[in-house]
Amino acid sequence: MSSEFLDSDFPTFRRMWRSIKTAIRAVFNRRVALRLLAIIAVLFVVHAMLMVVWGRQLEARFAQLRARGEPLNGIDLARRVPDSENGAVVYEKVFAALKAAGVPLWSSGLLDVTTTAKDRAALEPEARKAIAARASVFPLIEEGARKPKCVFPVRWQDGADALFPHTSGLRETCRVVSLKAIIDARDGKVDAALKDVTLGLKVSRALEKEPGLISYLTRISCTKMITGGLREATRSRSLSISQARRMYDEVGDISLAEGFVLAMQGERTFINWCFDTIRTGSFLRASAGSFKKVSYTIRRYLWRPISYKDQMVAMDVIDRQMRRAKLPYRQALTPIRSSENGGLNWFDVTADRILFWAFLPDIPPSYESCDNALCVPRYAMLTRFLASAHYSTLQGRDSAMAELGLGQVAMALKAYKSEFGAYPASLKDLKTKLSWRLPDDPFTGKPFVYKRAGHGFLLYSWGPDLKDDHGKQREAPGDGDQTWVSEI
Repeated sequence: MSSEFLDSDFPTFRRMWRSIKTAIRAVFNRRVALRLLAIIAVLFVVHAMLMVVWGRQLEARFAQLRARGEPLNGIDLARRVPDSENGAVVYEKVFAALKAAGVPLWSSGLLDVTTTAKDRAALEPEARKAIAARASVFPLIEEGARKPKCVFPVRWQDGADALFPHTSGLRETCRVVSLKAIIDARDGKVDAALKDVTLGLKVSRALEKEPGLISYLTRISCTKMITGGLREATRSRSLSISQARRMYDEVGDISLAEGFVLAMQGERTFINWCFDTIRTGSFLRASAGSFKKVSYTIRRYLWRPISYKDQMVAMDVIDRQMRRAKLPYRQALTPIRSSENGGLNWFDVTADRILFWAFLPDIPPSYESCDNALCVPRYAMLTRFLASAHYSTLQGRDSAMAELGLGQVAMALKAYKSEFGAYPASLKDLKTKLSWRLPDDPFTGKPFVYKRAGHGFLLYSWGPDLKDDHGKQREAPGDGDQTWVSEI
């Protein structure tokens, strides 16, 4: 096809054709070709150097973790326990029995503090039928809770393919125990209701040593459900001082900080599995043809240095999260803006600037908005994706701790009323006369807000929004306070 033909019949292609001819001449120009080869050679050398340097840095990081006894892969997480000591063996029987129950468990609205009194009354008959149909399960639950250890069969080495069917079973178990506590409290069986709450707390601790994020989230969910039965028990007039003190101590023994550390250890092994799987290409085994070859080349060679650096960033994120495990959510939100605090170094800032100006002009560079203590540079794309849920987990942890703290203070208030005939004017009076050590609101670091309301009281935490909404009950995530109300 000649240029005259293009000029006469396709004038709009004239400029494009001239550009193509210029490019072809430039390629075959010896001087330009030598320059291109020199640039390619320099990039090849730089690429090889980065692959060696960052690969050795990653190995050095792994060596440090191994020296500290930290798990690096799923095999390191596996534990074995004799069946005679393992509560998981009994819980598996509980799960099967719950599935076999003929009456569906549709009355979980009783566990929701936003459910109105009218709706709760309508749900109560269904709850009674559901609990009656599952009465034979409770001896098994108690047997499982008495076992000294609990290890469910999880194939940790499978990474993202690992299955956790026991988490849904434990949630169902906690839901059943919580509903039974509510029914017992409504029937005036306060001691039985408190025993149910204690049993539920023990069930939630079945995942205490399981190093998985989903396991930790399940434990948080179970802990929140159990407080539903505790709320109902505080509505009873017959709650004695000894009962209140026993429940106060039971709730005070629950700690969720160590579980977050274990969850982050499990996350580290999961992240390492993801990087190894992507680099080796095992997730594309079913692929065929040229796509597989090109993808394998990119992952095997071109992307490998960046993957090493990305994985080191992921290790830094996990380390920061583990260091902050004992910090409350409000402090964990403190932005990180300097390398001394674990922020971005000069390489991260430079790489972010290049990506910002060249590829992402509409997104502010991450070194200027390094919040939520994740502080992940933009080139670490896999880390940014995998670590995005960590801070919502911290929020859920402190929300559960606030529920437990509210329960402890409510128990102390009930004990005070049993001793002195009326609720105290303030929490300061409660501490002075009762001499119980009261927990603070994890979202403020200060005492919970307490107000007398008629013959009862209003007790609340500021909640995850870190604002005082004056006792307005949360109706959606991040909205309102976490409240505990007693009318008697």
